[in-house]
Amino acid sequence: MSRGATTTGYLEEQSAEQEIRQRLSKPSEKKMIPLFHRRKRTSNLFNLMRYLLFTFIFLTLILILYSSLSLSPILRLLDPYSYVLVLDAGSTGTRIHVYKFRASTDNENGDTFVLKSEIFNESKPGLSSFADQIYKAEEQIDDLLKIADREVSRFKHRGTPLVLRATAGLRLLNETKQKLLLDGVSNIFSKYGFYRPKMDIAVMNETEEGIDAWLTLVYLK
Repeated sequence: MSRGATTTGYLEEQSAEQEIRQRLSKPSEKKMIPLFHRRKRTSNLFNLMRYLLFTFIFLTLILILYSSLSLSPILRLLDPYSYVLVLDAGSTGTRIHVYKFRASTDNENGDTFVLKSEIFNESKPGLSSFADQIYKAEEQIDDLLKIADREVSRFKHRGTPLVLRATAGLRLLNETKQKLLLDGVSNIFSKYGFYRPKMDIAVMNETEEGIDAWLTLVYLK
């Protein structure tokens, strides 16, 4: 190889190396975002926030409207009746009584409630039979409350008392099994949104059961 060719190759290598060094040492240029793009992003963010605010206000108004339905005079005209729901959990079966009342004005006694009708349904066996199968007790109560749900207007649920009284069958169970069963009943009660007074679910003792039976006989007489 000639000396001239060697010199030329050396110079080319030096030139290539110098070019690489220049590229590596050259600071990277920051990509500038055009002003109109930044304004567009700000506008999109503003629109999103406005949409979320509108959605929140809309849902709040719907909630307020739903909460006031039970007080609506128009809906009261559609269903002027009052209801009481009683579940009798006996040893042989569980019965539901849907009592339907209408307010009546009496000059002597003032406003009174007149019983217009009663719906009765029974499911067997008794709750105590499901002491080791709580889900079956829940299914039984759920099936009975579906009857009440069909009879009572939905906007009347929160003003309709719902109670359950258990008798001899549950009294024979120990406290742990009683509590598990009644907790299962309570879970189903919460599903329908009826009014739940204090002591809405309870096991009656012998004295209370006797008084209740006596009052029933006197009333029927």
